[in-house]
Amino acid sequence: ELKQVAKDTLEISTIGLYELNGQEFEVKCGESILIKENDPMKHLIGNEDKQPCNPKISIRRTDVVQEIIDSPNCAVLVFASARHPGGGFINGAMAQEEQICYCSNLYHSLVEHQLDFYDYHENLKAKFYTSRMIQSQNQVFRSGKDYELIEPVPVTFLTCAAVNQALLKNSADKEQGQKEMMKRIRRICNQLGSKHYNKVILGAFGCGVFRNDPSIVADQFKQNIRYLDCDEVVFAIKGRDEQMVRAFEECFK
Repeated sequence: ELKQVAKDTLEISTIGLYELNGQEFEVKCGESILIKENDPMKHLIGNEDKQPCNPKISIRRTDVVQEIIDSPNCAVLVFASARHPGGGFINGAMAQEEQICYCSNLYHSLVEHQLDFYDYHENLKAKFYTSRMIQSQNQVFRSGKDYELIEPVPVTFLTCAAVNQALLKNSADKEQGQKEMMKRIRRICNQLGSKHYNKVILGAFGCGVFRNDPSIVADQFKQNIRYLDCDEVVFAIKGRDEQMVRAFEECFK
């Protein structure tokens, strides 16, 4: 069933039009840029023009797509597969990135970076992947619950791969992996902080199959939220993982 949803979503994204309740809606991908791991960070606290961000913070047992639909023009961190655009989206797999791809035209923006993001990570064989990110302007046009068509909702996606702790065997590598995650989260918050958003949607980044410790990741976000520029941060965490939700609630209480 999800394979069919993927097919339908790709078709709408390719044609750029769909009909809903007798009305025609246009969907198109906006600008999509690659931010390389060595590109300078836009701003660091300490520059006189940049005040640390102090947003309202919520931890929600929610579906990320519903959160986007409730907050047009928000910015969202997408938990990328480092080597496959959209992860297992085309084959009907399901994780945060796939769910977003089923409901939006994100996949079309990601495949533009096949060479400089996906093939790059594939060929690099780096233990920790890299801090490369794809920032794209997209639209969500299906609901996250039943994949019904809805009116298009504009959104900014920042797609980045977490460190895959599941691949790291020894404790020195695992420790280095945590340091890499800290740097990566700082870059993510910095990039998202280069523009003001009403809401930024984050989550338990890399805490699923990549096996990062949710309490460590929550704390890494806590230390770097000051680099954002937004009114509210929502950590959207699927409710079925109570331990993850609790780790974030504990960190931000």
